[in-house]
Amino acid sequence: MGEHSKIEWTENTWSPWWGCQKISPACQNCYGDTLSHRWGRDCWGEKPRLMLSEAHWRKPLAWNRKAEREGRIIPVFPSMCDPFEDRPELVEPRMALFGLIRRTPNLFWLLLTKRPEHAADMLEIAGYNPHGGDSKNLGLGVTVESNDYTWRIAELLKVPAALHFISAEPMLREVDVSRWLEPLELEPCVNCGMDSQPYISEHDIEYDEHGDTKCPDCGFMATVCSPRPDDLPRLGWAVAGCASGPKRRPTNIAHIRSLRDQCVAAGIPFFLKQMDVGGKIVKMPLLDGRTWDEGPEVLR
Repeated sequence: MGEHSKIEWTENTWSPWWGCQKISPACQNCYGDTLSHRWGRDCWGEKPRLMLSEAHWRKPLAWNRKAEREGRIIPVFPSMCDPFEDRPELVEPRMALFGLIRRTPNLFWLLLTKRPEHAADMLEIAGYNPHGGDSKNLGLGVTVESNDYTWRIAELLKVPAALHFISAEPMLREVDVSRWLEPLELEPCVNCGMDSQPYISEHDIEYDEHGDTKCPDCGFMATVCSPRPDDLPRLGWAVAGCASGPKRRPTNIAHIRSLRDQCVAAGIPFFLKQMDVGGKIVKMPLLDGRTWDEGPEVLR
């Protein structure tokens, strides 16, 4: 925790509180839960979240001053919580978090969630104004451990931000995100035969449980009905990696290659954090002869 994080795709880690409720297969062997118990803190599941000191909350302000002096951006990742977990005791800390994000324009905040369906409402309650400049130093990401959870991407893209990204870690099965990397081609609706018209804004789009969009003419759910207009947000980064720890579940290297190939084809940066090589976890491994440590422009 703190400066010089061991998480390779960020620089610093800082969390407004500790603790979370496990809600999907990626959560099974959560490192945050393990780390909390190692430090004698029982704040996961239904237990109260661990609130942190005023001194802790001053750290990002110091990092912001450092980044300003050095003329650069410092990425910060809240690694010990889900910022959009829906619990009453988190309303005020979440408002304080977004106040802090506004006060630290030289930090780039990478908020990763498994609950993107809450993000828009919670950001509005916290006074988030993406059209007033609040989104300039904010990246929003979702965990997508398999195709069963690509619906999270559709929810994520409804919320304006400077960067939208996914974390396929741990990658448990194949992850196909190609529809959110490039605009879909305009095709007639398979139900009514009408060519879809562009939506006015991303907030007009409706999705089904598979992330497919709704035909604006007849309401039929099918991807071919409503191609995403060119001005709507797309994913800007993908991070992938296998599980770690003694109870880790395997990751198929073919699935890592597939996600890498999708990103390469769309010109999207791809970051491979770790991979099982010969039964051992290798950080920043070689895949097909090179290290994949690409990052988005906003972090450079």
